[in-house]
Amino acid sequence: KLYIGDDDDPTNADASKIAEVLILDPALAARILRMINSAFFGLTKKVERIDQAVVFLGVNQIRSLALTASVFSMFSAEKNDIFDPLRFWEHSLTVAIGCRMIAKTLNERTPGQIDIEDAFLAGLLHDVGKILMAQYFAPAYEKIIRLAQTKKLPLYDAELAVLGLRHTDIGARLFETWKIKDHISLAARFHHEPGSGGTFAYVVHLADLISRGLGFLPDTDEIPRLDPRVWIELDLSDAVIERIGYQVLSDFEETRALLQD
Repeated sequence: KLYIGDDDDPTNADASKIAEVLILDPALAARILRMINSAFFGLTKKVERIDQAVVFLGVNQIRSLALTASVFSMFSAEKNDIFDPLRFWEHSLTVAIGCRMIAKTLNERTPGQIDIEDAFLAGLLHDVGKILMAQYFAPAYEKIIRLAQTKKLPLYDAELAVLGLRHTDIGARLFETWKIKDHISLAARFHHEPGSGGTFAYVVHLADLISRGLGFLPDTDEIPRLDPRVWIELDLSDAVIERIGYQVLSDFEETRALLQD
């Protein structure tokens, strides 16, 4: 388990605490340093220590890097006919990158409207409940996938039919345990029904659809229903969304190359 934070809010750790925690995981620390020193970040001075990394990039971005690298390691299990960990991770990462790009675009119009790294985390963790379903309820998860495929149902409707709850409900329970910020938890929980989750949920909702439109399909080939209110809530033009899609692809390739051994 990756724990970076204090007892009240694990997403609000100070720099020294983050450095202390990361040093306890040499493999993770090394991977983060390799990412930071890549051309992707364009730093003029080589960063050799985690505490320096926190100073250079800030607590929020280090937190995002640490979670990205940790989530990547969670998806190292072998794939099967039902769950492909790598495919799932690729979708999660592209949604996270999309959320970051959407947040940056919104902030260009209204500075400070949305926290960029919180948006990234909401995207990265938006489907985490599916991991628990696949790992702990494998027979039911297989039935869910088959039902969605044969009946052409959205996966979350098939989940409700088989288990009586959705991956977003399971994820919400996990976020309570992790003490994730409320607006991140709400965004992940309601990314299929963003009207109940506020602006963050609309950001994840749109980023999810962009990721799937780019071919990053985590489980079935089904594209979730678009909530038309996203156009009113976020007010982004087709040209802007297309630009975000290209940037998602570019940043994804960079990040994937940095995380692979």
